[in-house]
Amino acid sequence: MKIKKIKFQNYTVFEEQQIEFSPGVNIIIGENGTGKTHLMKALYSACQSTDQKISFAHKLVMTMLPDDYKISRLITRKTGNRTAVIRITAGESDVSGDRILNASFHGKTKKWDAEVTGEDGWETSFGGMSSIFIPAKEILSHSYNLNAATEKNNVRFDDTYLDIINAAKINISVGRNNTSKEAMLKSIEQMTHGTVV
Repeated sequence: MKIKKIKFQNYTVFEEQQIEFSPGVNIIIGENGTGKTHLMKALYSACQSTDQKISFAHKLVMTMLPDDYKISRLITRKTGNRTAVIRITAGESDVSGDRILNASFHGKTKKWDAEVTGEDGWETSFGGMSSIFIPAKEILSHSYNLNAATEKNNVRFDDTYLDIINAAKINISVGRNNTSKEAMLKSIEQMTHGTVV
């Protein structure tokens, strides 16, 4: 799956923004409060929603954690802005057949009940894909009871933290490395100028 572009209208800090991605690694740079994390969480939510059990709108709420879990709290706060739209275009290659995942919500949308279109085609085309969001704060060393504490509402962490903790608990070293895994590990080593163990 290659994410080609994302368009925001009245979503958090983005009044009107379209970002087109280059093939390969993309680097997002900006000052604090310009929406870098909001962009990444929207993309992560879309990637997670390739799983039939995960709704794009619900994952967006669980990664952003707006007040009272209301997706409507993610609308840009400006007079007259009462509807927000997120539109993500992705495909397998540069050829036609792109899929579009679209979510729109307004000031009276309850909880995560956004109007989402394109989710079925998104799941069909990209199902089985795996993704992970690595939060800026180091959390794995504090992960022992974090899931349970979050479930009991003792602490509040968004899904990006919980997802990476759960992913870290899976033993992926069992069995042989297949060709694609070897290629990914080599790519990570080249990008980081390090060694993956």
